[in-house]
Amino acid sequence: MDWLTWIGTVAGLACIARMIWLSNEIRKIFLKGIDRGLW
Repeated sequence: MDWLTWIGTVAGLACIARMIWLSNEIRKIFLKGIDRGLW
């Protein structure tokens, strides 16, 4: 496994982790907005 493949794998995992984190943050903001709207 050469270093280019390794860098690509790490970059791919980091991208997926960032997407999951972003979706969690967006969900939190969205739910907070719903709570504010209901109350």
